[in-house]
Amino acid sequence: MSDSNRTYIIFSPQDWNSQHSRSRAFAIELSKMGEQTIYVNPPSSFANVLRETISTVVYPVRRENIRFNYFSKFLNIWSPPILPTFYRGSLTPGFDRWLFKKWFDRKMSEITKPIIAIIAMPFWWDGYLNDYVKDFSATVFDYQDSIGTYARSDRIHQRMSELVTELLSHVSGIIAHTESNYRNLLMYRKPSKVCLIRNAGNDIIARRLTSSDNRKQLDHPVIGTVGRISNNIDVPLLLKLADRFPASSIVNIGTVSKNAHALRTKKNIVLMPPMLQDELHSNINHFNVGILPYNLNIEGSPLRVYDLLSELLQVVSTKFADAEYFRDVIHIAESHEEFLAKTADVLSDKRNWLAAETIKDFVSHNTWKMRAEELTFFCESLLGH
Repeated sequence: MSDSNRTYIIFSPQDWNSQHSRSRAFAIELSKMGEQTIYVNPPSSFANVLRETISTVVYPVRRENIRFNYFSKFLNIWSPPILPTFYRGSLTPGFDRWLFKKWFDRKMSEITKPIIAIIAMPFWWDGYLNDYVKDFSATVFDYQDSIGTYARSDRIHQRMSELVTELLSHVSGIIAHTESNYRNLLMYRKPSKVCLIRNAGNDIIARRLTSSDNRKQLDHPVIGTVGRISNNIDVPLLLKLADRFPASSIVNIGTVSKNAHALRTKKNIVLMPPMLQDELHSNINHFNVGILPYNLNIEGSPLRVYDLLSELLQVVSTKFADAEYFRDVIHIAESHEEFLAKTADVLSDKRNWLAAETIKDFVSHNTWKMRAEELTFFCESLLGH
């Protein structure tokens, strides 16, 4: 690893796939750039990737999992993640605060270079980081999602709101990942600077299907999407797709937290569980067309756009809040009927396709490496360089 001018500590969110993807990508790219990177609270599914690429990874652990005669040794090993539990109805995180503070105190004392803390979720502020703010050269809040999305009760929502308010009053900078986030955060500026650093994706992944496979699939096309089905998804649109294309498979890869029963009434709707990135792209490779069936009044997750575009898929989307950024590389529909018609057009005739070179160019200019460079530039500006 090359000499680094900064130490980046990334306080990752809980095990929520879309948010972890962003934090993980930043951590990996910063490490590749030669920055000393400490990544706190990765999900176990990413362990091998992180172990190989990031200088330090820590899982906070419970005290009862420690044999105290080997205390120092255990503070440096990989241990099972204990996730905070406020989203399950409790405001008490599952981390052992004392043990984490013991580890963090020692780690902080070893760092001689300026520290930039990237905080992906506000729960870290609730008793974990207040003592260390003075030691951070800059503290950046990576505002990835609205606080109400995972709040299961009014009490939790209120507490999360309080944490966000406190965070916004202390941090040096805030980064948003969509135009909607950016506009909303400008209202909370306080003394903090706000920067738009979008999500990104992988480089282009070569389509592995042979021409004979493609011909065979067109008789029974796969219309697919990726991500959690919750309030953000236009479920009536999915049901209409199933009726409009009865010979097709309407596939979703991801958690279903809303409307599972209604979706399962359609025999050609296939609900697949979340999966690791390699397996995910292996399955996306079998899609004939990608879809983004977001509700118009719910902010979509552009991470899903990049997953589909990296496979050079034609993508049909509703006109969700931040769709305009992708206007040259996805087919945007303003109504259910237009969505169904555009899907049929893409499946039936390649002359309706958007140019593959345009998609390649878009993906090549929206990589995580570029986003990490934007992040370091923003952080340098916070330090006055």
